[in-house]
Amino acid sequence: MIGAFLGKVVRSTWESSWATKSWFPMAIWPCGVNYTFQFSSRDSGTPVEDVDFINSDGMTMNKLLQEANPRMTLFTGSSKIVDKLAYDLNGRIKVEDAGFDWKILRPDVHKVDYVSWVCDQDAYACIGQKCLTQSLLFVHENWKNSSLMSHLNHLAGRRTLDNLTIGSVLRVSY
Repeated sequence: MIGAFLGKVVRSTWESSWATKSWFPMAIWPCGVNYTFQFSSRDSGTPVEDVDFINSDGMTMNKLLQEANPRMTLFTGSSKIVDKLAYDLNGRIKVEDAGFDWKILRPDVHKVDYVSWVCDQDAYACIGQKCLTQSLLFVHENWKNSSLMSHLNHLAGRRTLDNLTIGSVLRVSY
């Protein structure tokens, strides 16, 4: 199943209007990620009416995209689907060349040692696998008085090429 978020999660940046068919941006992610992001957004104060969650199969989503004619679609996935979307949407598509993994730390600060270890592992443990590596870390201001950042600095500082705990991301471009 494929899910899509349509909405203005950040009011000043994202627009949502079915009537004018001007959604921007549109993100297509696996359903579990969408649901978790939607839940966290709502829990953090995003108005429920600003985000639409659509859960469907690929053919249905493609038909919806063609009918809606969005100004831009953000997509991460196979090159075969990218080619189809680029054709169907007249090139109005932005393609992420690999996964774009976000980690969002909500207001409840707890288990700082464990959270920093997980963040470090997600950022570095999948050496060479850009699609699995944490790309961004969003931290609620409640975490600024914790030892999270010093823990992350310490953990990242131990990684070196000599002990093979850090490496380059390998990819082929044509």
